[in-house]
Amino acid sequence: MRNQILGSQERQELQQQHETMEEEAHWQAVCEQEMSVIDYINDLEATSSQVSRVEAPADDSKAAWHASCAPSEGKGHAAVEAAYEMIRDRGDTLRKERVPGARPCRDKVLSLWMSQQERRKGDYCDLRRKYYSLPDEDKVVILEKFLMSEVCAENEVYRVDAIRQLARHLFKMAPEEVQTSVAQAGRKEKQRKYFINSVSRLLLTWVGAWGRIPMDHLRHPLSSKTDIEDVCAMLRQHPLVSVLWVRIQEKIEEMVAKVMKPHRYTVSLELCTATFCSRGEVQLHVHMFAQSASQGPPFRVERPADLALFGVPPNLGPGTEAGNLTMTAARGRSANEANAASGHYYLAMPKVGKVFPHVGNCEPWKDYGVRAAWITQHWQTNKLSDDGAVGEYVKCKNNVQLNVQNVHAHQRLKRQLQEREQVSLTQRGMRLNTAPPVCIPEVMAWMETFRNVEMRYSFLVLEGQSCCGKTQFARALMGPEACFVADCSGKNHPDLRDFQRQKHRVLLFDEIAAQRVIEYKKLFQAGNEEVLCGSSPTNQHSYKINVHATMIIVASNKWSQQLSELSEEDHQWLALNSLHLRIFGPLWQNAINQGRPPHYSVVRAWEPQH
Repeated sequence: MRNQILGSQERQELQQQHETMEEEAHWQAVCEQEMSVIDYINDLEATSSQVSRVEAPADDSKAAWHASCAPSEGKGHAAVEAAYEMIRDRGDTLRKERVPGARPCRDKVLSLWMSQQERRKGDYCDLRRKYYSLPDEDKVVILEKFLMSEVCAENEVYRVDAIRQLARHLFKMAPEEVQTSVAQAGRKEKQRKYFINSVSRLLLTWVGAWGRIPMDHLRHPLSSKTDIEDVCAMLRQHPLVSVLWVRIQEKIEEMVAKVMKPHRYTVSLELCTATFCSRGEVQLHVHMFAQSASQGPPFRVERPADLALFGVPPNLGPGTEAGNLTMTAARGRSANEANAASGHYYLAMPKVGKVFPHVGNCEPWKDYGVRAAWITQHWQTNKLSDDGAVGEYVKCKNNVQLNVQNVHAHQRLKRQLQEREQVSLTQRGMRLNTAPPVCIPEVMAWMETFRNVEMRYSFLVLEGQSCCGKTQFARALMGPEACFVADCSGKNHPDLRDFQRQKHRVLLFDEIAAQRVIEYKKLFQAGNEEVLCGSSPTNQHSYKINVHATMIIVASNKWSQQLSELSEEDHQWLALNSLHLRIFGPLWQNAINQGRPPHYSVVRAWEPQH
C-alpha cells in the first residue's frame, strides 16, 4: 500500500513538472517572438513618420520684395522673418489692429531716431513731423535698429509692437499684386479646417492592428464567455503586451512634449469588451484625456498625422469635448474643472477591461475631486464592477454607507433573480421529461365548482406518502406558472406576500399542519374579503391578501394523524370545508397504470379517523 501511495505521488509530481515544462516552453516561444514584435512596432513608427512628413510650401510673395528691403543680419533679420510670418497670418488686417502700449513703443522708436539727429532746443515738433514723413524704407531701417537695441530686448511688449509696425511698412512696400495674394492667402488661412481647433478638453482613442494580440499559446482557447478580468490578467503577463505598453508610453510622452503640451493628461490601455464579447477576439485600444490650462491656449492641431500612434490617427469623442462623458450643466471656471475631472476619472477608475494602471500627471482624490454620481453612472453602464464600485465609494467619502448598501442590495436582488430564472429554466426542462398527471373524477368535480361565483369554496387535501407526486399533481392542474407554493414544513407560517391573485389560480400549502389551517380559517374558505396574515401583538409585519375563487390545495403526509389530535369541533370544521383524498399510488401516468388513477379513498365528514 505504501509503495502504491508513493508511486501515485511520484506520478503526480512528474505530471506537474511536465505541465510546468510545457508552460515554460509556450512562454519561451512567445518571448522569442518579442523581437519580431519590436521590429513590427519600429516599422509602424517609420511609416508614421513618413506619413507625417509634409514639405512646407514655397512662399513666392516673400521673395517678391525681400531684396528691396535689404535687411541686416542678426536680430534685425530675425525680426523681418517674424514680420513676414505676421503678414502671412493676418494680411491687410494689420492696418486695423489696435494694440495697448503701441504709443509708448512709437515714442521710444521716435526717441531713438531723434538721438541720431542734430537736435536743437525747441525743434522737437519739427523733428516729429519729419519722422512721420519719412518713406517706408527709412522706417524699416529705423525699426530694425530699434529691435537690436537694449530697450527693446528688455521689454517684450515693445518688441512685439515694433515687429507689428515693421510688418505694416513691409506690407505697404510690396507690389499691389503681392498685397492681393497675401490677403487672399490670409483669408484661406482663416477658412482652413483643422483636425482640432480651439478645444480645451480632448478624449482621443487609438484603435489599430497593433492592438490585436494573438493568444495561441493558451491550452484552452478564449471564448466570449470567458470572464473579462481573467482575460486582462492573462494580458498583463503577456510579454508582447508589456513591450507594446512601454512603446505606447514613449510615443505618448513625445506627443505630449512636442505637439499637445497639455496642462493635465491621463492615458489608459484597455481591452475592447464589445469586440471580445461578440467575437471572442482580443483587441486593445488606447484612451487619452487631455486638458489645457484654464488661462492657457486651447489645443489646435492641423493634421491627424501629428497625433498618429504607430501610423494610426486618433478618433475624437463624439458629441462633446470629452466624448460621450456627462458634462456639468453649470457655467464658469468651476464647471470646466469638474468636466475635465470627469474625463480624467473615466480613464483613472478601475474600469472593467483595463489592462494596466493608467499613466499621466494627475491622480483622483489628489489633484481633483470625484463625485459619487460619476461612480454611480459608470456602475450603471457596467464600466465598473460591483466590488470596484464599493471601493470607489469608500474613497469618495460621500454617503458611503448609503451607496455601499445600495450595491449590496443590488447584488442580493440580482442573485435572487438569477436563482428564480434558473428555477424557471429547470422547471421547463423538467416539464418536458415529466409524465402527465392522472385524472381523478372527484378532483375534476371540485375544480368545476370554481366556475360559479360563490361566497366560499372548499379546499382540497391530498394525503399520501412521500414521492407519490402530490406537489407535481397540484402544479399540473392549471400549469406551473399559475401555481403558488407556500412551504409550511416544520412550524413555519405561510408567507403569501408574493401571491398575485390575477396570476396564481392555485395556492398550494405544502406540509401545512391541520392546527395551522384552523388558525387561518377565513383564508382557507377563499371568501371575497381581505384576510390578515402575519399577525403579531403589534402587527408590525402583517399584510392583507384576497384569495377569492382561488383553488387552495393542501399536500400532507400525515393529515389523518393530525386530525385525530384536534378537538371534535375543529375536526368537524375541516371535514366539512375540505375534500380529503387519501392517495395510495403515483399520481402520474406510467406504463403500469396506463393513465388510470391509483387506488385512493375519499374521507367523508362522518367517517371516524384512525
